Amino acid sequence: MSDKSCYTSAPTVVLVDDDPDFARLWQCRLTRQGFRVVAVSGSVEALAYAHAHPGATQVFLVDLLLAPPSLRLASDRRSWPRVHGDRLATMLHRRDPSAAILLMSAYSDRELTRHGIGSATTVFPFLRKPLDETEVVTTLRNLVAEGRLAGSRTARPASA
Repeated sequence: MSDKSCYTSAPTVVLVDDDPDFARLWQCRLTRQGFRVVAVSGSVEALAYAHAHPGATQVFLVDLLLAPPSLRLASDRRSWPRVHGDRLATMLHRRDPSAAILLMSAYSDRELTRHGIGSATTVFPFLRKPLDETEVVTTLRNLVAEGRLAGSRTARPASA
């Protein structure tokens, strides 16, 4: 069965975070709130997902500081760039301008600046960790409703 036959009206959120416990927690929370959540651990996996499923994502929820990927990557994926969330957000936005980007970080503005990150938080919406579930859900729903995505992708009928 192709992935295209499994679309529902639930908006798809790709959650990009290198902390597996955080990713699991928020995958459960957002799924309970009616989102379809795909959790990936870094830039390599996010870009691979975007490449394999073009146009299938409504929002990329991206942590700004991502740890380097593990060495267990498949050899065909080594060519994908390994980048922090700010650059990843720009790359994902270029790949699919209709998908919204929501950035997040537990780091202070000063720490982000020290890592050379900061300007992305003025380009894309930004939430500070620890995240508040109501704020995250409201922000995600607003991004979907604001038309940051192509209207035809908000609801796809299932096909046989």
